[in-house]
Order: sequence, then structure tokens, then C-alpha cells
Amino acid sequence: MAVADITAHLRRTIISFRNTKRFDTICRINQVRAVSSLAMSNSAASGRSGHQVGDRAPSSTSMLPRSPMHFSRGLASRAHMKYNKRKKEPVDRFGGLDPAQPRLGFEKVKELETANENVKKLFSLDFGTGNDLHNMRRKLSQDSVRDKPDEKDDLAVKIATITEHIRALAPHVENNKKDSVNKVRMLNAIDRRRKMLKYLRKRNYERFERLLVELNLTWSPPPEFYRRKTRRSMEKKATVQEAYAKRSLALKEFETRWRQEQLLEIAHLKEELGKELTEEEQSLLTKSREETAV
Repeated sequence: MAVADITAHLRRTIISFRNTKRFDTICRINQVRAVSSLAMSNSAASGRSGHQVGDRAPSSTSMLPRSPMHFSRGLASRAHMKYNKRKKEPVDRFGGLDPAQPRLGFEKVKELETANENVKKLFSLDFGTGNDLHNMRRKLSQDSVRDKPDEKDDLAVKIATITEHIRALAPHVENNKKDSVNKVRMLNAIDRRRKMLKYLRKRNYERFERLLVELNLTWSPPPEFYRRKTRRSMEKKATVQEAYAKRSLALKEFETRWRQEQLLEIAHLKEELGKELTEEEQSLLTKSREETAV
């Protein structure tokens, strides 16, 4: 039998034995007997050696007999250390919410105003579940985009609800890579929100812009069509880009040359009419005469 199998069997045996009431009772009885016998021996020794009441006695907790439970925990943890998951970074579960405020549905209860502080804390977000925090964030985001107080079927309110649902699923999907069900739910919610934003953008552009600011979203319009990437299409795209770059460079050179010819013609006309020439025109005339002389 392998060492890992023996360790696992020993761990299961110790855990099953540790969970029995008889084992716990025996450990407590042994600890009580050890403490009582140690106290009696300390009192007798102090009487013989002349210790007074105010003198410090040796610690009794360090001399207690250890049960097999303490040794088994260290063995099992070391044996299964490689299977332990890595430590995750702590996440702020409140996310900007006040932990002292009451949960959703208890904010209008008059009895909580005169209740004890411990009672108020029991009905606050500090003692609430993750669902309570999600409902509170959803309500706050809905109130921020709602134009009327009791508006529920508005498109902006639906977008705010879907946004909070996506933000609640995002950290879970990031920490649990194999949870494909929630990943598909999040992607479907993102697609549904994109369609709603597209419709709202066409119908009411001002409210669309205000909604993006209030929910801290960014809008990137989708492409007009989707093309499958193949080797032929990628080679064609590279050829078109190279041809466009060469064409742009040739056009730029032609424009520069055409401008210089126009300036040279203007300089010849000015010279014939006896008008004053600029520095650029004078340099062009000098350069053209040198080229013709050569």
C-alpha cells in the first residue's frame, strides 16, 4: 500500500474517531484529572518549600497531556499540502455600501428606530447575505437611472438591472474558471444589454449618453459585418494594405513635385515682369539654372 493511501486511511480513521462523543468525553476527563492532580502536587510542594499565597506557581496548561487529535491534524495537513488551493485575495463584499444601514425592506420599520444597537446590527447589511447586498446595489442603480419614482418597465431600468447582475457574476467567473454555467449566463446577459443599449441609442440618444455616465459604461459600436479569418483573406488584406501604402507614398511625391513646378513657373513669370521674388522662388530658379547648365 502506498504512503498516500496509508495517510488517507489514517486521517479518515482519526477523524471518525475524533467525532465520537466518547472520545471527547475521555479527553476532557483526562484534562480535568491532570489539572487537579497538578494543582494538588503544587499546593503540597509549596507547603513543604514555604511558598506564600502571593508567589507565582508554575503554569499548568503547558503540562497538560496532548490527545492524539493534535498529532493527527499536523500529519494530515502536511500529507495533503500539495492539494490545498492557493490563497485568494480578500474581496470587499460591501463595495462602497454602508454596513450600518438596514437591509432592503427594513428601512421603513419604525420599531428599528427605537430598538437596541444589537438589534439594529442584526438587521443591517453587516449581518446580511450576499443576496441582500446584491439587491441593495440593484436598487441604488435603478434609482440613479429612473426618471419617475415608480418606473419599472423602462429600458434604462432594465439595463441597470442587467448591469448589476453582470457585475455580481464577474468576480465569481474570474475565480472559478471551470464554472461554465455562470460564464454562459454572464455572456448572455452582456449580449442582451448590448442589444438594449443599441435600441436606446437609436430612440433616445440623450438618455443613452446619460445612462453611460451614470452606470460607468463605455460604448463601442459593433462592426457592420463579421468576416471569417482565413489564410487567403489575411494574405489579401496584407496585399491591399501594402498597395495602399505605396499608392499614398507615390501620390505624396507627385503632389510635392507638382507644387515645385507650379512655384517655378510663377517665379519665371515674376522675373519676366520684374517683380520681387521670395526666397523659395529664388532658390528654385537657381537650382533649375544649375540643372540646365549641367
